[in-house]
Amino acid sequence: MHEESLTEQASNLFHCFAKLKGFYLVGGTALALQIGHRLSVDFDLFSSEELPPNLLQRIKRTFPNSSIAVTYRATEQLNVLIDNIKTTFFHYNYPVIDPFVSHEGVPLASIREIAAMKAFAVGKRLSYKDYIDWYVLLKEGYVKLDDIIAFCRKRFGNDFNDRLFLGQLASLEDIPT
Repeated sequence: MHEESLTEQASNLFHCFAKLKGFYLVGGTALALQIGHRLSVDFDLFSSEELPPNLLQRIKRTFPNSSIAVTYRATEQLNVLIDNIKTTFFHYNYPVIDPFVSHEGVPLASIREIAAMKAFAVGKRLSYKDYIDWYVLLKEGYVKLDDIIAFCRKRFGNDFNDRLFLGQLASLEDIPT
């Protein structure tokens, strides 16, 4: 694992996530930990279960010496700043197919699962960091475009639009000049 992809402060938080059972790490940070391609500054933790009503209390117990501020709260999502590090907890309805990768007791989505989640999410947003992730995933051969599209069709069914994904991937509007 590439812990150099985390700041020292983020690394300290990461090790505590093992105490929050029922969540797995996804997104750019989970990807950076596995392939070491960039520094990552936030955490996205997903659960296949509905978010428990006492989640905020669990977070406060897990990080007793940290400042915790809620920035967004909904039934399916809780965004908090833990020592000013953006951390999102999200109820994710789609089942994970690949086995988790474990590091320090924290389950991480596999590279293929992360690529599929990123492919599925591009219709909603595609940030500069996502372009970096896609560039490295494809250029270094971690995934193949055809394989990810097939995997997304299997995983998301009719909810996945491959034309939208490919169109967004080819769009350069989000990249700063």
